[in-house]
Amino acid sequence: MSFTITNYLLILTTIFTLIQSPISGSPHVIEFKSPNLYPESITYDRSAQHFVVGSLRHPTLLSVSDAGITKTIVSDQSLPANSSFLGVTIDNIHKRLLAVVFQHSDPSNCGLAAYDLRTPHDRIFLTTLFDAKSSTSAAGANDVAVDFLGNAYVTNSASNLIWKVDIEGKASVLSESKAFTRTPVPDSPYSSCGLNGIIYCSKGYLIVSQSNTGNLYKVDHEDGTGRRISLNKELTFPDGVALRSDGVLLVVSQDKLYYIKSDNSWSDGVIYDETALDSYSFPTSVTVGDEDRAYVLYGHVKEGILGNSQRERFTILELYLRISRIMSFTITNYLLILTTIFTLIQSPISGSPHVIEFKSPNLYPESITYDRSAQHFVVGSLRHPTLLSVSDAGITKTIVSDQSLPANSSFLGVTIDNIHKRLLAVVFQHSDPSNCGLAAYDLRTPHDRIFLTTLFDAKSSTSAAGANDVAVDFLGNAYVTNSASNLIWKVDIEGKASVLSESKAFTRTPVPDSPYSSCGLNGIIYCSKGYLIVSQSNTGNLYKVDHEDGTGRRISLNKELTFPDGVALRSDGVLLVVSQDKLYYIKSDNSWSDGVVYDETALDSYSFPTSVTVGDEDRAYVLYGHVKEGILGNSQRERFTILEEITLESGRCGSIAVIIWLQKSFVMNRIVCAR
Repeated sequence: MSFTITNYLLILTTIFTLIQSPISGSPHVIEFKSPNLYPESITYDRSAQHFVVGSLRHPTLLSVSDAGITKTIVSDQSLPANSSFLGVTIDNIHKRLLAVVFQHSDPSNCGLAAYDLRTPHDRIFLTTLFDAKSSTSAAGANDVAVDFLGNAYVTNSASNLIWKVDIEGKASVLSESKAFTRTPVPDSPYSSCGLNGIIYCSKGYLIVSQSNTGNLYKVDHEDGTGRRISLNKELTFPDGVALRSDGVLLVVSQDKLYYIKSDNSWSDGVIYDETALDSYSFPTSVTVGDEDRAYVLYGHVKEGILGNSQRERFTILELYLRISRIMSFTITNYLLILTTIFTLIQSPISGSPHVIEFKSPNLYPESITYDRSAQHFVVGSLRHPTLLSVSDAGITKTIVSDQSLPANSSFLGVTIDNIHKRLLAVVFQHSDPSNCGLAAYDLRTPHDRIFLTTLFDAKSSTSAAGANDVAVDFLGNAYVTNSASNLIWKVDIEGKASVLSESKAFTRTPVPDSPYSSCGLNGIIYCSKGYLIVSQSNTGNLYKVDHEDGTGRRISLNKELTFPDGVALRSDGVLLVVSQDKLYYIKSDNSWSDGVVYDETALDSYSFPTSVTVGDEDRAYVLYGHVKEGILGNSQRERFTILEEITLESGRCGSIAVIIWLQKSFVMNRIVCAR
């Protein structure tokens, strides 16, 4: 690699800064007051910007602000006598607060209550979860998680099973996997407490802790199949769990918070860090707040179980990684670092890109998406109403050939709706560009069409489509960009279309004269926090758009983008934006009020890249569809390419990668402490 004097100085500055100037900080402690509360579980409400805690003693849910100000949001005296709340979670999509109900006078009749997240927080349902084995030391219903469709999953600590409660409140047993009872239970004060903390992962499974064995399990959310997650060390009485956006699993026990990472979808995991906790305060729950901050609840539950009623102060402690002292370096450490630096300087990492070449005469695909369940790509065609699957080896298969579409139709943007098992494709009519549309197909064979919705725009043309790209949210609502009129359509799960946004922000930037001046809004992606990110080709802008009211604002960047087209989002929050000659890597630490283009890759403009998708392990794939040839009328091409982009993280090493490596090396044995 070409290193400049600046590179060397930057690396050396990083080293000496880390060695000589450790960062200090004081713990961020949120102390709140509520007599005889003894909260067992905590969750964070992002929309209201406060925590929610339950009570071991009362049927009460409190909000707790960052300043420790409390407010009773639920006090449900209609629950059976001597009821209280254990696990709590927020269902942001359906605006509900879910709480596990425990009856001290009749432990066998636990339950799950759902409350409206909005004031006055009316109860939506109360579902009984009966288990004769339930007791005060092993609850028949303990913790709760929720998926995108509103299905709740409740752990049963007494009988080692998982309940599933659908959005209407109907309960069934999801899993009684034999994996839960294979490990011998050691004799301990917690030997009767089995499955405990639970979290839902967006890829379609649950991660569950088991207190009496120290195990973690991965459980399929549809068929309940369970298997133990192999770890590099044992956990001691794990309780609550939480998942950060970067995939790190947080597991709380009575004396430690564990940080666990997996690179194979939780077939196994590595405990790479841990924090000492105050066991006297009896931590039982952990949650993730804004910017992936971890918060542990000190609820003094053991006191509550033993009958104490005098305590009125409880604590939420923010935990974060900081450099409070650099690890003790030996001569070996220094030599290893210096050797690594000079190796990187003198012997740059090499690697050939993974190229997937596939053959389909006259296809000219404009968009690409990745089907994780089938482990293949899906591409459309600028020339035909055809959708092809493309394997990693370049083997193609026609999965949709919809000859019932209007004459001269083809497919532009495509995306997968994994939750509702649908394939969504934007339909473009070359003979009548004003009548574009969105088609939905069953993701399962034989891929029948579910609906075709017309999206009319008189301004639509071959150079600026009235419907271009598509994204989908967890409820099945699709969002389609209109490049001609700079608007965004919303198409609900039934196929009903409406205009979501015609924000004035889309037309504030003057459009320079260029071959793409008529092509406005283009690539689009849905973010799980409730907004869309949209590219605009003719201005180079990116926009953040609210998925409910359509409010749009331009995202401020540190550099200009040149004719941005397709967009994709990695699981670590990095936005990928493709243009005709570059792939941009963009990061934001403030929910996309602004962003930083921190890296870019040169692309082959001749092959006219238009789309990017994210595959397994966050790998980025760019589609070379030669669309410009197709637009100009060429029909001779039969070979097209999908190129895996090698980044800093996967082998294309530059000075930034060296610095990142150094930071990780110096902080390898960092002290995890409270801010």
